[in-house]
Order: sequence, then C-alpha cells, then structure tokens
Amino acid sequence: RRRDPTDRVPFFKMKSDPWSDEETDRFYEALRMFGTDFFIISKMFAPKTRRQIKLKFIREERLDPDRVNRALAGDAVPMNLESFAEATGQDLGGFKDPRELEEELRVEGEEQRVEIARKKKEMEEAKEQRDIQMAAREKEQEERAAQRREKAAMRQNRRRGIFGTGTF
Repeated sequence: RRRDPTDRVPFFKMKSDPWSDEETDRFYEALRMFGTDFFIISKMFAPKTRRQIKLKFIREERLDPDRVNRALAGDAVPMNLESFAEATGQDLGGFKDPRELEEELRVEGEEQRVEIARKKKEMEEAKEQRDIQMAAREKEQEERAAQRREKAAMRQNRRRGIFGTGTF
C-alpha cells in the first residue's frame, strides 16, 4: 500500500498555504514597521515560520521590487505594541516597560555586585586563616625537626662518651 505523497515530503520542504491579498498587505505593513526582522514578522503570521516569511520577501522582491523598496526605504511606521499583540494573540500585560525592566536589571546587578564583594571578603578571610594555620604548622614542624636534631646529637654524643654540655 502506497503512502500519500504529502506524507513523504520532509517538513522543511512543505509549502505553506498561499498568501491572500489581505495577508500580503499585512506583510508589507509589518515590513514597514519591523524592517527585515523576519523572526518578529513571523510571530505576526501565526502558522508561518521565519523561513516562509523570508521566502515571501524574496518572492515579493522579484515580483514587485518597487513596493518592497517603498516599504523598506519609505517612512517607517512606529512600532505599535497594540497591533503586534493583537496580531500575535498575546496579552499586552505580557510586555514590560523597558525603563522598569532596566531598573530591575540595575538593582539585580547591584545586588550581585554586593554578593560578589561579600564572597570575595569571605574568601580572603579564609585564605588568611589557611595562611596562619600553614605558618603555625611549619613552625611546629621546624620545632620538631630541631628537637629531633638535638636528640640525635645527644645520642651521638652518648655513643662517643660525651655526656651533657660540660667537660669532665
């Protein structure tokens, strides 16, 4: 039994639905608003991918280059979040004010700098403690080594018949 030919076509080679005149007009409006940012434009055309939007742009460049140039080089339409949210089906509450976001990032960055400074101070204190412990350990080892040398010298002197530090 043979499969349907559309089942055999890889997903990336599948053709999208044909563009209606209304969709084409919306495409040019989005082109005026966002330029050649095809990813953002693709979000306005729900089922279409960035690649399909790019192919539409290339096709329109061939078919109607004057209209494409007017859309890109003409007066830019200011980005309208309301129309973008409506086209993408998102709620405007999902968008944050850039100034608020910048302030949040600044506060978060300051908190991180304070935390880093605190950690650095802790690390320096721990290093000082390790250095003190190492110095004490080295001093103990030197004292033990000096005691061992003294004992060894006393043993050697006993073997030679010299006892103590005085003479007989």
